[in-house]
Amino acid sequence: MKRSAFLLLLAAVAIVANLPARSIGQQEAGTTPVANDLPGDEKESAAGEASDAAQIDGELGSGSGVETQRLPPGYSEIITNSQRRKIYQIQQGYQSQIDVLQRQIAALVTSRDAEIGAVLDPQQQQVLKFILEIRERNRTEMEQTISTQRGLEPPEANGLAPAEPSLEDTELTPIE
Repeated sequence: MKRSAFLLLLAAVAIVANLPARSIGQQEAGTTPVANDLPGDEKESAAGEASDAAQIDGELGSGSGVETQRLPPGYSEIITNSQRRKIYQIQQGYQSQIDVLQRQIAALVTSRDAEIGAVLDPQQQQVLKFILEIRERNRTEMEQTISTQRGLEPPEANGLAPAEPSLEDTELTPIE
């Protein structure tokens, strides 16, 4: 087996085992080493390369309409800085098309939901509104309970709690 294929196999095993891939084999040219795996002077070089990657992220992420550039899962462990740049450029090239399609999908979903809602008669719409209000209240209470159990500040302490739905204003008429 060739050395590079063997190192790639070791890196894949390390990723699956959740180990730092570069601590297994020798550092290949152009990749960012793990700083803890390097002696003295090389740690500074590795830190510089890591900051280069962060700078690449900042350069390509700013002004692109995308908050942050993200690599596909597992890529950050195996790619070079030049590959990182290429991947980010590819992502930027597709982002405007993706944005247009996401807006179209949102418009279609809104249109579909309005059409589905029009199938209900007014009484059913009232009942549905009531059911959705109860579900939202239950979801909010569940989030508050979970936050309290985790020791987090409840949403109403932040002023973020939604207003309780007013059930007195809801007129329900019996279904005949």
